[in-house]
Amino acid sequence: MPHHQEIESALIKLYRVTKERRYLRLAQFFIDRRGHFEDRPTVTFYGQDHLPVRRQSEIVGHAVRGMYHCVNIASLYTETGDAELLAAAHRLWESATQRKLYVTGGVGAVGRGESFGNDYQLPNETAYAETCAGIGLVFFAHEMWRITPDAEYIDVLELALYNEVLGGVAITGDAFFYPNKLLSTGQEGWGSMRQRWFRCACCPSNICRFIPAVPGYMYGHLADNLYINSFIPGTAVVRMDRGTVTVKQETRYPWDGAVKITVNPAEATEFTINVRIPGWARNQPSPGDLYRYADQTIPPPVSLRVNGKDVTLNLKRGYAAITRKWAAGDAIALDMPMPVRRILAHEKVFNNAERVALQRGPVVYCAEWPDNGGKVLDIVLDDARFHYWIGSFDGKTFKPEAGPLRVDYGKNFYAAQSWHNTKDRRIHTGWMRGGEYPGMPFNQQMSFPCELTLRTVDKGIKLFRYPVKEIETLHTEPFELADQTLKPGSNPLSHLAGDLFDIEMEIVPGASAEFGIRLHTQAVTYANNRISCLGSTANLSPVDGTIKLRILVDRTSIEVFANDGEVSMTSCFLPKEKSTGLEFYTKDGNVTIRSLRVSKLKSSWTPETPPLKP
Repeated sequence: MPHHQEIESALIKLYRVTKERRYLRLAQFFIDRRGHFEDRPTVTFYGQDHLPVRRQSEIVGHAVRGMYHCVNIASLYTETGDAELLAAAHRLWESATQRKLYVTGGVGAVGRGESFGNDYQLPNETAYAETCAGIGLVFFAHEMWRITPDAEYIDVLELALYNEVLGGVAITGDAFFYPNKLLSTGQEGWGSMRQRWFRCACCPSNICRFIPAVPGYMYGHLADNLYINSFIPGTAVVRMDRGTVTVKQETRYPWDGAVKITVNPAEATEFTINVRIPGWARNQPSPGDLYRYADQTIPPPVSLRVNGKDVTLNLKRGYAAITRKWAAGDAIALDMPMPVRRILAHEKVFNNAERVALQRGPVVYCAEWPDNGGKVLDIVLDDARFHYWIGSFDGKTFKPEAGPLRVDYGKNFYAAQSWHNTKDRRIHTGWMRGGEYPGMPFNQQMSFPCELTLRTVDKGIKLFRYPVKEIETLHTEPFELADQTLKPGSNPLSHLAGDLFDIEMEIVPGASAEFGIRLHTQAVTYANNRISCLGSTANLSPVDGTIKLRILVDRTSIEVFANDGEVSMTSCFLPKEKSTGLEFYTKDGNVTIRSLRVSKLKSSWTPETPPLKP
């Protein structure tokens, strides 16, 4: 089975060109083999190999591979009509675009493994959003549109095209972004500015093959329906069932919303032209409720005229359908006002709390240092509607008070917050899980004491606690072990079955020691002074002969902290199947457990939906 899913795409394209079914059969074999790894090594979630294709519902793993994986599922459905494949494609589309999509159309939030994160895990400064993944999303969107001509797919295609893919190449054409961060301090090295080349140069070459394909996304036809998807100046010849139609567009889009479309059929014929009204002009910045406009009022109305006469906009799946007998020289005038609008993210995207994105037409704007006097990280919009409170928090009520507040965190405290670290004078925003370690995605050690500011987004008093049903008894069934030297093959954790664990341990490794902890098919391993968690590795040397580890495991992820925060790893997904339990293993007898405490958890620590309605 191929590790990278481009071979399946190539085989399906070969079939479409040659009509030789052996290419299609081989592509189907590779697609169907994914998730069936009983007789072969598996690339697990990283290569979308964690479940059979027809059972997959969440997009996980390497983002570029994941997008091509989705393209192949949709393409195979197009050629076979397999309804289970179509259902899987729809589930993966919703997962990618309604819960894991950046406002710029980028996908793949996590740098480690170049992978998708959890639902709504969309950090800005550490965003990966590889250019190749954005191109893959365009391919996926177009393939889904070929199945069902719905403007939603072209809306996403356009969002990714103008903001993610084209942003990945300099206007001079000779410098490129590999990841596309949404926030940069200018100190992140090659991720903060475009580069001339990369050791792994997939993005530059992918852009070179992608740009010439863009005209193919502009139009489509089905029976006597002509679809105008994209607004780009130029002339195209479309061979429809009832004859050839030449279409000419004149426009400055995306900088101007005025579009003139001249229609020249070979002979006067009745057919339907479907003009896409973009999502941004329909008050819908993205599919679902992941993003919304701060001003929910409908923008100035879109106008549509044929030969100077107004046409009523009767939208179906985002298209204005115009059915008439078309003759040479007929002209469609589309006018879409482009006010600057503010986009808000879903409340679960905590990295975007109290932030807005600015969009005009299909373009999401980036505030850059050269245009703003060298300062962009502290820009505050004049009419921001957020309210800041410094107060006490008892888990049930939120009491506004004056003055700073020092907070002692307990292990069962969850809050969406920002805090001012009194040691390094920096502002951090994100999740905090009480106790020794803050939660994803920052994994930053806090220096105590600190000043805590809880924030609401309206004038009412809202709770920022995210309750978990068994929160007061989260740590249960503890297992403790001390001063035991492991022998190869021994497993002191063999009786601990379940999915959710909090593991704290001190280990004294001997020379050339190798050991690991495995849950289900995934593992945290240590060897040769390096610790690994799935695709992530880091140097880790004993301190005074001892290694301290804390490992938090739930149904979809592993978080690893070593030597009091020296190393942290997060967002390593596990298959969502019930685990058979924990296994501690070693390859030699040079490992001594000085202390070990394992707590089985009754509930995941994933926060529930916040009780906020901005």
